[in-house]
Amino acid sequence: MKIFEEIKVFKNDYETESLEKVSGLYRSQYRVIRMCEFYSDSKYLGTYLGNRKSIGSGAIDIPFYNVVNYRVALAKTATDIDISDFNIVSDNPMHQVHSMLLNREAYEWMKKSEFSLVLNKMGIARPKYGGYLLKKTFNKKNELKIEVMKWSNVMTNQKDILAGPIVETHYMSPVELKGKSGKWDEEAVMDTLRSHKGLKGRDKTNTIEVYEIVGEFSKATYNDAKNLESSDDDEYEYSLQRYFLTTMGDRESLLYCEELSGEMEDHYEYLSWEDNGYGLGRGVIEDSEESQVWTNDAVIQEYLAMTLAGRVGLKTTSKKLGNNILEHDHGKIYQLEDGKDINSFNLAPSALGQYQNQVNKWNDQANNVSSSYNALTGEQPTSGTPYSQTALLNQVASKPFDYKREEWGIHLTKIFDKWVIPYLVKKIKKEHILVTEFNDDELDKIDASFARKTSNDLIVEELLKGGVVSGEQQMEMEDSFQKHIKGTGKKRFIKIPDDYFDEIECKVTVLTTGEQKNKAVILSSLSNILETVIKSFNPQTGQFGVLEDPRLSRIFNEIVELSGTGISPVSIGKGNKPAPTTTSQVPQSNPGVAAGAGAPSPMSPALAGAQ
Repeated sequence: MKIFEEIKVFKNDYETESLEKVSGLYRSQYRVIRMCEFYSDSKYLGTYLGNRKSIGSGAIDIPFYNVVNYRVALAKTATDIDISDFNIVSDNPMHQVHSMLLNREAYEWMKKSEFSLVLNKMGIARPKYGGYLLKKTFNKKNELKIEVMKWSNVMTNQKDILAGPIVETHYMSPVELKGKSGKWDEEAVMDTLRSHKGLKGRDKTNTIEVYEIVGEFSKATYNDAKNLESSDDDEYEYSLQRYFLTTMGDRESLLYCEELSGEMEDHYEYLSWEDNGYGLGRGVIEDSEESQVWTNDAVIQEYLAMTLAGRVGLKTTSKKLGNNILEHDHGKIYQLEDGKDINSFNLAPSALGQYQNQVNKWNDQANNVSSSYNALTGEQPTSGTPYSQTALLNQVASKPFDYKREEWGIHLTKIFDKWVIPYLVKKIKKEHILVTEFNDDELDKIDASFARKTSNDLIVEELLKGGVVSGEQQMEMEDSFQKHIKGTGKKRFIKIPDDYFDEIECKVTVLTTGEQKNKAVILSSLSNILETVIKSFNPQTGQFGVLEDPRLSRIFNEIVELSGTGISPVSIGKGNKPAPTTTSQVPQSNPGVAAGAGAPSPMSPALAGAQ
């Protein structure tokens, strides 16, 4: 079968070939990932057997002085992003209630999908290996899941990660594989299970290796997998395809295949730690490789020298003595011939004290390439260091990580725009119930919004029947609905109409730049906002201009939403008031506030209930 032939060639090239960046400069992604796994587990590569070194005819245990793990952890901590850092805003200031509700939808999804753990895995994989690779999947309930792929189980194009194909190895138990028989080829699944059960000896394992291959292959390759005829043109027509297959000895089984819509970027996303001209970027461990190698060399030499220096040797001109010094008893008296003597000698090398200097030099080199300075590691500054100097050092030392965090935030914005927001909007468009908690100001806005929508729907029905509703009656109706849906708690069960988010599609942005973590920035923003409000006070009217004037309020609300303080303009803005409705016009919902769903009777349960 063609797909098996292509994967064999690809796997062999990935594991044996190196990519030549420029003439004479080679790099193997397979070797880099293997090195990262060994070094993170404090194990040696190369000729050492585990952590043992051959000495003469035997072998001795040798130490591994790990200089990379804490630097990876430092990089992860210094660039950390949490779900609290995500804030969805609308490009249109008239859709602020929409963006607030979408924010709640996103937060509920992040909690349910355990997106915090996904962020933690991304934060570790990126500096450790040089980048992270994400895969978009859906669970059995058709809910969006984002997975961080394990580099040790993945093979990719060494020049361009997303150029494909991407081969992922799944280690599935027989029970897991049997559970796929409903979707995959049932006969192929059962043949694989029978073959696995028949294995004996070393070939017998608890798991079955299943390869998932996603890439652009010819139409002829797909037709071959489907046992269909192909034309000559099919060899030159390509599409994005996915295969699941197993190889067990000489037996090859195709479990499932399908053609995928879109491009590779619609299913996978990748971000490097440091772009170095290859597919997989350069990470902290690869940056510190030389420091790890030569630090270990110095530590091994120091260990061997200390082993020798700790031994006592004796020399004598007497032919009577020749026993092992370990057989010497305390208080024993040796009788020597005339003119003979016995003395000890020192095996400690003169360079013993220099080994630590070498370790310190390579440690400094690792600090320089990975920005792991004392100001970031939490090490206490020397006594008498001014606070201002310490603060400046911390600020300068964190700059490289601020840049990495900004890159990550930009990429997460891309992921949300491409994957998460369309999924949430599609989900919201299907009329459903959002259960979440709001603060008092947000509740007032939502309750007023839904009350206005409900009353407007009833007025429309009344006008279509030939009735007349005054502006005062409308206000009384809105007030009645709002009082009806107010509860004693802060939780609302909001029934969102299926067409509610149609107008804001592709009008959202995700802010993940981390201002929420900087208290100084937040306090400064809040102070400026408060100062702006106070300065707009008009003693003649007793009102604040930026809150009451519709034009100023619109600008002010947008400033608040983009300030990074976490305050929703819905909770403080008062510039989006509905125009009074006259009896000669059919009332319309205010486009600046959320629309409710349906039109219940005044005495029926409201669509926005309280618990």
